[in-house]
Amino acid sequence: MLSPILQEVGEEKEKVEVSMFATAGLRLLSESKAQEILRLSYESLLSFGLFVNEANVRIITGYEEAVFSFLSVNLELNDKYPNVALSEIFGIVEMGGASMQIAFKADENTVENHIEDLVHVEVNNDSFYVFAKTFLGFGANEARKKFLESESQNVCKEGTSFETCSDHVKKLLNKSKKCLDEPCYFNGVHAPLKDLKDIKFVGLSDFYYSLRDLSFNRSRLSYSEFKALGKEVCETPYVVLKNKHPKLSKEKIEQLCFKATWELNVLFEGFEFSKHDDSTVEIINLSWTPGAAYYILNGGKISFEKIESPFFQPKPLLLCSLVFCAGLIGFRKNAKRYWTSLFQNRRNHVYRYNLI
Repeated sequence: MLSPILQEVGEEKEKVEVSMFATAGLRLLSESKAQEILRLSYESLLSFGLFVNEANVRIITGYEEAVFSFLSVNLELNDKYPNVALSEIFGIVEMGGASMQIAFKADENTVENHIEDLVHVEVNNDSFYVFAKTFLGFGANEARKKFLESESQNVCKEGTSFETCSDHVKKLLNKSKKCLDEPCYFNGVHAPLKDLKDIKFVGLSDFYYSLRDLSFNRSRLSYSEFKALGKEVCETPYVVLKNKHPKLSKEKIEQLCFKATWELNVLFEGFEFSKHDDSTVEIINLSWTPGAAYYILNGGKISFEKIESPFFQPKPLLLCSLVFCAGLIGFRKNAKRYWTSLFQNRRNHVYRYNLI
């Protein structure tokens, strides 16, 4: 699986430093099971003759994952908005399988009044505060699992009522849970900034995959468009959906209604994004790994009340997750130049492979 990367670096593979970060899939496991998987992955990487930074074969926090996604998005879209500072563009909502993340740059008022809720990010001579929050168990797959376990029958399957499905799915947000520190988004999670209408948001991961599965070719969606799509998916019989999307497996088709409804409710009921048609969410296909690599190469630092995660200085790097692997081949003297070229000319500089 690493063969293309190893071929590119050739005899200098010992100079490529490797880090492996695991996310929510391992955060859900027992510590002993998660550590065993990390150990086996570490030993597997060593067998390739690469230099593996053992300290960075670890499970990253949800806060780190959110910040890395935030960096990925704003680096990727920087070419579209060259006159806007990196830390001032987009917020992100990432819908993973096991967890969900939100991150956005805090304005001055939020920093002044809610500093204890924010993450301080330093990277590439830029410093700013980000609200970064992870919701473990609220990823699309885990949410559906909880939904099926809690319902006597599946009201979110093809050929059913979208409204009925939405009413049941909305309960998973647990908005009735006591908010100990007003205001809250959902599940009792404090919201330092409740009104998000002035922030441009990008949807990542399962937001993109759901649209891709439906062959939906628009990248910006308003509330009414999200809702219409969910209604169409839920109220269309299985046979019709299968004929329309013949490449989708039975399992994926059976998940479409729930995922479309869940993602709609998370954005517009959970985070209460604006439902006006002139307010849209941009959906793109981008992983957190480019942001993590950029962060490491630039000696980044994430710090907040309980966690401080300094990283090593820029070196040749191969960054892996237990699901995806992003390879960056370069040398210390030109690492930043190389990383810049990655976003300007994305041919084969980033590699992603299934590792497990």
